[in-house]
Amino acid sequence: MDSSVRFSVVIPYFDRLPYLKRTLLALADQDIARDEFEIVISCLEYSPRLLDLLATLPGDLCVRCIMTRTHWNVSLARNMAFRQARGEILVLLDCDMMLPRSFLRSLRDRYFKLKIEQALIGQMLDYDAYTEVMEVELQDYEFYQNRYLSSDDRTGRRSDIRWTISRHIPWALCWTAVMAIPRSVVERHSLYFDTAFQGWGAEDLEWGFRITQSGIPIVFADDLWAMHLPHARNLALNVAQDTHNLAIFLRKWPCLEVELVCAFGAVGANLRHNQLKRQWKGACPNGSQLGVVEFRAKGGSHLALGAVLDSHGQVLNSIDIPEFDPNAVSRSVPLWGLRLPYESGAIHSAYLLPSIFAASEEIHALIGTEARRVSRAVLDLSRR
Repeated sequence: MDSSVRFSVVIPYFDRLPYLKRTLLALADQDIARDEFEIVISCLEYSPRLLDLLATLPGDLCVRCIMTRTHWNVSLARNMAFRQARGEILVLLDCDMMLPRSFLRSLRDRYFKLKIEQALIGQMLDYDAYTEVMEVELQDYEFYQNRYLSSDDRTGRRSDIRWTISRHIPWALCWTAVMAIPRSVVERHSLYFDTAFQGWGAEDLEWGFRITQSGIPIVFADDLWAMHLPHARNLALNVAQDTHNLAIFLRKWPCLEVELVCAFGAVGANLRHNQLKRQWKGACPNGSQLGVVEFRAKGGSHLALGAVLDSHGQVLNSIDIPEFDPNAVSRSVPLWGLRLPYESGAIHSAYLLPSIFAASEEIHALIGTEARRVSRAVLDLSRR
């Protein structure tokens, strides 16, 4: 490692040259020495126009570009940049984000002065993932520079929603457009992105989940921010891709918090966390938890939703489950049933057990809807 390089700013890129230009100009304006940081662009297209843009940047600004022609996959792009980075700290930055002039200095002097192992999240001003955008008009870079970036002034810019709610599930708010994490942490815990996620959404949440599983704290830095440059957005396509990716996430990590995020969204799950957890815990005796049990019986695979599991995974309410044989259990997962890690129609039948009745009508209805999606027959025993 080149010890003089403190930061590697890693940027995944595809076909957003006007945005990347402003992002790079803001990096060229950073008020730390140029030899303290590098910029690593991972470009998943062959773009002579990008090379022309890089040639216009100051000669002492270290910019390296990895260029390959392949289908867009932001996880692949970030991994490629991670593996080429030389800096001690990886700064994740999207190509539509502009940093204020003091950003890297604040990282150096305030957050990474000591060798603290943390994943640091900065605010994304003016960002709204769930708004359709048809047309955009960008200002010249000098407008943003003079009005906001040079003076670190965010007056009038829309706050990041993550700074307006209680954060009960921090990993679900781990949005990678503005983040920093030590490279040694990534390498030691193999915290690379999962390339199975295609299109928009969920790959960053799953990465944040694994950061938490590795014991690395996720820290929200109130004074660090970047300005998002709005761009055209096909909301229906994004939502469809996000839904598909969340299903992959749940199949990979089937647990309650992932299920809540899949069912209610990252922000919604945090907003409703305490109320939902109270309902979840209220359905079980102390020391047990709700779960979904898959077992084999006549006709094929069956699911018991609302199974009460002890600390060893044994089913305590097996008497409520028709045709249940504890020796025929093929899978037991700590889920409510709001979302299930199965393809549509994959299960022969599902049983909704009485423990589900302890939940609200809303939860009961959502579990029933999901059970009907994955199974060819549903028997609701929850009200008997």
